[in-house]
Amino acid sequence: GNSNSPNPSVEQLREVFQHLKSSFIISCSVFFFSSLFHPSVGFLDAQRELTILTIIVPITYVVLYLIVSSAMKWISVVSLIFAIFAATMLSIIVCSYSNFGGPGTVFVVGLHIYGKLVILFTAQKSSEDDEEDSSIHEMLNSE
Repeated sequence: GNSNSPNPSVEQLREVFQHLKSSFIISCSVFFFSSLFHPSVGFLDAQRELTILTIIVPITYVVLYLIVSSAMKWISVVSLIFAIFAATMLSIIVCSYSNFGGPGTVFVVGLHIYGKLVILFTAQKSSEDDEEDSSIHEMLNSE
């Protein structure tokens, strides 16, 4: 192929994510208008359900990315379990001492802490990786 064209895997990823974005917009529109025109729902209920949908679906994408990304980086299952446990405990402690929270807050703070633990504990591994692993890592971070 053309030497200036992107790697086929990057191009395929772009296409997949473009389809995800398009399907999300189309499905939200279909969901909203079908709820709007349903005899027992109405505008306010359709708007509330659409708001919930637009919050839950992106969170699901983020959680899925975090799980897949961390599964590719962790050295052992024990360290993965320890990181999940540590992130859960730290998020509960932080949210309880801040008097700010609820199950959603604890979940989001836990995801953030877990992401930071992935970066912290897998940085040592990535410095020891071969060139193929580091080039894949750079490709993922450049997007």
